[in-house]
Amino acid sequence: MGRTSGRASGALEEPRIKLPKIGAIALRRTLGLGRSKALFRILSAGLLALAGIVLDWPLPSRSSATLGQIPGQSESQEKTSVLRTRRNEVLVRVVVRDSNGKAVDGLKQEDFRLFDNGKPQVISHFDVERPGIPTPTPAESVEHTPIAHKRPGPNAVEPPRRYVLLVFDNAHSSFEGLVRSREAGKKFLSATMTPAERVAIVTTAGDIAVEFTGDRQQLESALKRLKPNFHGGDPLKDCPRVSDYVVDRQVNYEDPDALSFIRAQAAGQGCPFISPFQAEAFAKAAEGVYRAASLDSLRLLDRMTRRLASAPGERNLILVSRGFVAFKPADILDRIIERALRAGVIISALDPEGLTNPSPFADASQTIPIQPPSIRGEGRASIPNLPSLIESIASSTLTADWEVLAELSESTGGRFFHNNNDIVFGLRELAGSPEVSYVLAFSPENLKADGKFHRLKVELAASKGFTVTARRGYFAPTKTLDAGGQADQEVQDAVFSRDEVRELPVEVSTQFHQLDPKTASLAVRVHLDANALTFHKEGDRNDDNLTFVTVVFDRDGNYVDGHRKRMQLRLTASGLAKTLQGGIGIRDEFHLAPGTYWVREVVRDSELGALSALNTSVDISF
Repeated sequence: MGRTSGRASGALEEPRIKLPKIGAIALRRTLGLGRSKALFRILSAGLLALAGIVLDWPLPSRSSATLGQIPGQSESQEKTSVLRTRRNEVLVRVVVRDSNGKAVDGLKQEDFRLFDNGKPQVISHFDVERPGIPTPTPAESVEHTPIAHKRPGPNAVEPPRRYVLLVFDNAHSSFEGLVRSREAGKKFLSATMTPAERVAIVTTAGDIAVEFTGDRQQLESALKRLKPNFHGGDPLKDCPRVSDYVVDRQVNYEDPDALSFIRAQAAGQGCPFISPFQAEAFAKAAEGVYRAASLDSLRLLDRMTRRLASAPGERNLILVSRGFVAFKPADILDRIIERALRAGVIISALDPEGLTNPSPFADASQTIPIQPPSIRGEGRASIPNLPSLIESIASSTLTADWEVLAELSESTGGRFFHNNNDIVFGLRELAGSPEVSYVLAFSPENLKADGKFHRLKVELAASKGFTVTARRGYFAPTKTLDAGGQADQEVQDAVFSRDEVRELPVEVSTQFHQLDPKTASLAVRVHLDANALTFHKEGDRNDDNLTFVTVVFDRDGNYVDGHRKRMQLRLTASGLAKTLQGGIGIRDEFHLAPGTYWVREVVRDSELGALSALNTSVDISF
């Protein structure tokens, strides 16, 4: 598809941070722009600080434009400017599966029906994506001559296309479940992970964190360290053992059945005699532990969703967890879903416990609750219909623990894999790239800037028993962007995409030299053929505005440094002639450690509304 991979057009996202010059952006805490013309400042989010994301402002670097090569150029501000922008578009990535879970190939645009709040929409662009095959750039509404794609050299580094963040919930999962998760993770890394993917690993307990990388050995080493880690103790090891669902029902809903179950569980486990008053006190203490663990897990998911939003490609978060209760108020759960929808992050979940029969009567290892001893005022059967209560509590506990996983998955366009012993298959299905997917785009008509959520639905013209998975919706902007804001948003979206767009004749070259044993100076030169530009006549001057953005990523797609330069052309007739003959060039310089990087260059012309976004790899070694 065109400029944004795996997320909606930025113009349709509610801004969360006010940014000078380049407009607001929904990649929260990812981008920040300084007020200097020469500096493009980007906040770099760190995954290792699990208590909060560590953000560092990059230091200014030297950059210069070859303005001296353009005689007759003026530095005066533009009097009038015609900004041409494309219409707002929403991208919807769709995976269609048959009854066996296999992705369905061969579908065409006319096979799909797309609805926005129940209203049918016209699909303006349609692409088919397969792993390892670049997405073609669709024809745009502006008139331009596409530039032929230059094939990368044999040693070129292709930017990652897909980012997978594996979140292992070791604060709620059993040891056996984590062992299965670990083995499934190893098999995914060895058999399914592709060179175009980068994987990060983090645990909810905070004891493991590995940044996005393609290094399988580093990831496997992290998986080996995976083990249960219960902060504040594990209530399931207490006497009596009761679930988060039971204590939630007792403490927050004053459910008499929950209180009875706690007492029956204590009797079945041979715990010291427990009265109703003691059961209430026990439940309150256990609820505090469970609530803290649940909130810690949800806060981590919120931070990781924000972190993943900065990844320049498809964004997938896989939560491996048996599930847990989101204690009220659960507003943080809504915030995670909203953040994921705005940033194009797909959240899926996997229950590593496998096929589950919640009934304690079906598991010889479980203790069966029994009637507690009678106390004053009770009859001999203090808990009527105890077997039915036990079955009901067991079933409700499983449903409640799965509720968070299901809601996160279904609300963001992901899938919830559960009640299945083939954990290896499940993780491969959730974390691996589908064999084929489809990208639909549409432009909402008369979109109001009210910040409201728009529910999307994708159907097949003829279902044929297939299952359709797609994002559930998008948020309208809170304010209408002017032409300048839309243009800036296009540039921002292009920077954090990995797709190449060639609407302007741009060439990028790199050269480096050693500064000291640990540092090199990388020069990035950009040349634009001015014959492709359209100039606006203002008096005796020929005007145009150009935006150049140069960003350096490491080979795993982590941001390193970046600059932005805006060039205002005010050319006399003679200056225009020389510019058309010699072209326009800029030069940026970056100080980098030895390593492999890829450079993302985005160039936009305001008069034509055309944009090019190119990737160039460089290997710095000495």
